[in-house]
Amino acid sequence: MESQKFKDVLMTVMDAVYHFEVPEDAGEEYMIWQKTGGHSLYASDTRCCTVSMFQVDLYTGQEFSDTVDRILETLEANDISFQEPEPHFDPDTKKLKYIIKCEAV
Repeated sequence: MESQKFKDVLMTVMDAVYHFEVPEDAGEEYMIWQKTGGHSLYASDTRCCTVSMFQVDLYTGQEFSDTVDRILETLEANDISFQEPEPHFDPDTKKLKYIIKCEAV
């Protein structure tokens, strides 16, 4: 999956989607995404497809944000595999940070 297509999928969940860094006025809830790598699959010595790996970080001030479920539903609907979110408290932003690692062909 191309990076622009991945971003377009995330933008169906919310408008506050940023690549690598976020502006200071981002608001209460936003996503930061990045491509973290990839690997190719081969058959008969020919590359048949490439799997792209991405990471989505959702930052939210809400303890039980339904945005996490909306992200996972959207990823699944677009055939993007993911690991269950890893929640952390980010002391720099004073927000909950949900890390979602994804793979897409």
